[in-house]
Amino acid sequence: MWRALFDLNKEQCLVKCARCGLVFNDRQETDIGAVYSDEYFIADEKKKTGGYFDYAVMERSLNKNYNFAYKFILRNCQDPRGHYRVLDIGCGYGFFLKQFNGDARFTLAGVEINRAAADKAKELSFEVRNLPFERYEDSNMCDFITGFECIEHMTDPLSFLKRVRTFLRPGGYALFTTPDIKNILFSILGRHWPAIHPSSHNFYFSSSTIAALASQCGFEVISVKRNQLLWSSGLQLRKRAGELFPFSKHFWDAFSYLDGLTLPYASGGTLHVILRKNGGAGS
Repeated sequence: MWRALFDLNKEQCLVKCARCGLVFNDRQETDIGAVYSDEYFIADEKKKTGGYFDYAVMERSLNKNYNFAYKFILRNCQDPRGHYRVLDIGCGYGFFLKQFNGDARFTLAGVEINRAAADKAKELSFEVRNLPFERYEDSNMCDFITGFECIEHMTDPLSFLKRVRTFLRPGGYALFTTPDIKNILFSILGRHWPAIHPSSHNFYFSSSTIAALASQCGFEVISVKRNQLLWSSGLQLRKRAGELFPFSKHFWDAFSYLDGLTLPYASGGTLHVILRKNGGAGS
């Protein structure tokens, strides 16, 4: 059983499972290729498709947002003679993996559904597959798999996490981020919360629902932490503010001189999730 929270638009409604508390879109976007079109990386402002107004200027801010994962991987790769494989799901232009370039300990791989973004990532000289993760196959097991702001786009997050687990070595880690539905801004803004994207976000997790899902998939939950502060480009913040509050668009246009800066903002809550695969080989 589920109950409706509010209408997202004329066709879609945000609902909540009465049993487990999971929040989801009742009419979901099933074509993930349509979600990650070229307009996701360079937005068509008239269509309000979500995503980024110019992904190319987001490298510094995105890496600050995902720095917890970068630091965690380095802390767990202390052997200078070790060799570690990192796979980034939805790698975009390859900004996260780029940080490991030049470190001989790491083999880097990415999966990206958008061809133009995958081609950009390939310029950084690591392996990138241009296909949906559901079609990804590789006999090389990973020590770390990352997926930033991607699980909320899935139509079946349970199958997604189970598939992630199959590509991890025993003791390997999965590191994710996703918006936190149990935050003060959502309770105040409702459908106007910046993480609400009816055309692309299918599920909205809390710390308890993401932990329950991970446990159901056979992961050990190492940590689920809420991060209240995110970083973005001045361009992204300015354009998004004008989109959310159209009456103020001309006001925000006056701040275009901030477009090239990396700025902090209160997101209301993003979850940093670290999971471990336990068990022996083949488990």
